Amino acid sequence: MHLNRRLFLASLSAMTLATTVRAAEAGRIVMTMSGDGFTLPVRIKGRTLIALFDCGATQSVIDSGVAAELGLHPRSRIDVNLVYAAGRMAVTAPVRVTLGEAVFTPTLALGQLRANGRPFDVLLGCDLLEAFRLDLDIATGYARLSTDYAGDVPGGMSAIPLTASSHGLSVDITIEGKRLRAHVDTGSNDALTVRRSWAEKHGLLRDRPVSQWISADLSGIYKIEMTSMRTVSIGDYAFAHVPTGIAQFQQDSDAAIGVELLMRCHSVWSLAASKLWLSATDEALARPFARERAGLAYLPDAQGLRVVFVAPGSPADRAGWKANDIITAVDDGRADAAGDWKRDPARRSVRLSTASGETRTLDLADYY
Repeated sequence: MHLNRRLFLASLSAMTLATTVRAAEAGRIVMTMSGDGFTLPVRIKGRTLIALFDCGATQSVIDSGVAAELGLHPRSRIDVNLVYAAGRMAVTAPVRVTLGEAVFTPTLALGQLRANGRPFDVLLGCDLLEAFRLDLDIATGYARLSTDYAGDVPGGMSAIPLTASSHGLSVDITIEGKRLRAHVDTGSNDALTVRRSWAEKHGLLRDRPVSQWISADLSGIYKIEMTSMRTVSIGDYAFAHVPTGIAQFQQDSDAAIGVELLMRCHSVWSLAASKLWLSATDEALARPFARERAGLAYLPDAQGLRVVFVAPGSPADRAGWKANDIITAVDDGRADAAGDWKRDPARRSVRLSTASGETRTLDLADYY
């Protein structure tokens, strides 16, 4: 998916919802990292579904259409804080969810997860972490669920206090020498998002390129600003030139760290111990962050890819691209099979064919 999304939500009451777990070692599960997030297969009522692991959500969610097909019906409604808005969502009775050998029984909120072509049926929130300890290495796809909440962790890992609240999970981080609280969110494929008022207060929008992008939660699509933070530290680990979204969001922390940053670390999560353990290699810390280098956000269209947003000051903006332009081919290949060409740091240009019959060469470059 090329439209950056934040699908996590924080329920005002979700931390009190019942979650049960079979008292046995759950074992390893298979997770896959893609442009849409960190996904894994789950089984509900005998059907295999694709789930996105989103620890930024306190409440797990199932697509309402899939729920209807499985005969899952709303039992009640709860108040929720989405990223950019508040609202109410219907929830089911407790549902048995199987992940490999692991079983837990959360209630599931009903939402439009598959809207706009999102390729997953279920969003697994941090209620999963109420049931298990998670050993996670996003870069390699290794994940292990365990009911040994206080067991040993691998050597060489540093412990960071991890707080759970009605808005989700949070840790302390430092941005350009300024300390703040940040949500930890595997449901965001961005590296970092910072609250606009906090960024303005600390002068973090001055003396650096700033553009715009679009983001979303379950309530809709919103414009945010994009820039880069020179240094970001979590525990003992420091990251440089971090792509950063600037937005006024509903969460109770002033920032959120996502998959693009977390994937550089091996992590162990334990809500029972209130700890997040991290380790990272020098190579992982030094690796440049991927960033969008074209300025084109698009969604699938019958003819190819329809442009829905052009980032101000981006290569696409300077080249005259507009919303509703339709890309039919990328370098003479199918537009929907071209891969993540916009974030390839080695690529200097791309040839884009359009529904109007033109072929345009777009030079790619960093612009925020």
